[in-house]
Amino acid sequence: TPPGLPVGDQVWSPDGRAFAYVQYNDQTVAIRSLANDSVRVCLSDDPAFKRNLCWSAGGRVILYDRLDSATKWDIWALPLDGSGPPRPVLHSAATEQHPALSPDGRWLAYECDESGQNEVYVLPFGSGGMPYQVTNGGGFWPYWTKDGKGLIFSTPKDPNALVKVDVRPGTTFAAGPPEPLGRLPDNAVGADFDRAAKRIIALVPAEKARPQTVTVVLNWPAALRKP
Repeated sequence: TPPGLPVGDQVWSPDGRAFAYVQYNDQTVAIRSLANDSVRVCLSDDPAFKRNLCWSAGGRVILYDRLDSATKWDIWALPLDGSGPPRPVLHSAATEQHPALSPDGRWLAYECDESGQNEVYVLPFGSGGMPYQVTNGGGFWPYWTKDGKGLIFSTPKDPNALVKVDVRPGTTFAAGPPEPLGRLPDNAVGADFDRAAKRIIALVPAEKARPQTVTVVLNWPAALRKP
């Protein structure tokens, strides 16, 4: 990324040949190719805040959270193949956020607070249908295993603890009972899994953060007049 440009929410393309990220200065989504180092900039005409990019397994769509002044966070889709303009996927009075597409592209897991608290839901992607509520008692940050046979998330009881449900094959979505998977370090600032979801790769500060302080300077104009 260009030096000094604040960016975030980086996500790899399915083939590993490119990665996408949000450019915070203008809220565009940039896609950098590793093949020729080119950069494609998308959504330059939409200044709304964006975050939590999710690339479809086929590489044709990027999902993202988009902030709306009336409906809070919604989930939108950005077609990369020129098949149409960006479109809302979930757009209601509730907050819908943190999209996660299953590897086969059939199911969209996401977080929604329509019940009064954040829960994890799964919805058929692109084919309509009713959402399936995965958690009961709170849930957030859904993540699919690479084989699509498991869905991982966290719960309010212990946000650093990871829970997994087995996804049962069939024409409709069905999940087994939640099982504990592991726990992130308390000071982790980012994490990902290996392909088998057996190991967690986490960003952990190398040293303890220094305590933050606030300094109040009285009569500061007098200090400016000193030679």
